[in-house]
Amino acid sequence: MLNGLGKNPETTVRWFWRRCGIKSAPRIRQGDVRGLARGLEYLMQPGPEHIEHQDMQFCTTLIHGSRDRIVPRQALLEVHAALGQGRPVYTSGGHFIAEEKIWQITYEQTGTKIF
Repeated sequence: MLNGLGKNPETTVRWFWRRCGIKSAPRIRQGDVRGLARGLEYLMQPGPEHIEHQDMQFCTTLIHGSRDRIVPRQALLEVHAALGQGRPVYTSGGHFIAEEKIWQITYEQTGTKIF
C-alpha cells in the first residue's frame, strides 16, 4: 500500500476503502498522502512483542470484525498476548467499525458512556 500511495494515491486509497467495506469513500486530498504514508511506515515497525509495558497499568479492549480483510484475527491475538491483559471483542462486519458500534462495545465492557 505504501508503494501504491507513491504511484497513485487516489486509486490506492479507494482500494483500501473497498477492502474495509466502504463503498462511497471520501476523496483523498493531496495533503493527506504524506500523513497516510507516515502512518503506514509506523505500522511496518517491529510487532507488538517489542512493546515495553512492564510498569504500565492499562486495560485495553481490542475490537475485531469477523470479516476484516485488513487485520487478520491472528494479529489481534498477538497484540492481545503482547499486552498481557485486556479484552478481545469480536463483532460482525469488516475492518471499518462504525463509531456507534465502538461506543456500544465500550459501554458494554466498561459501563462508561462515550456519547
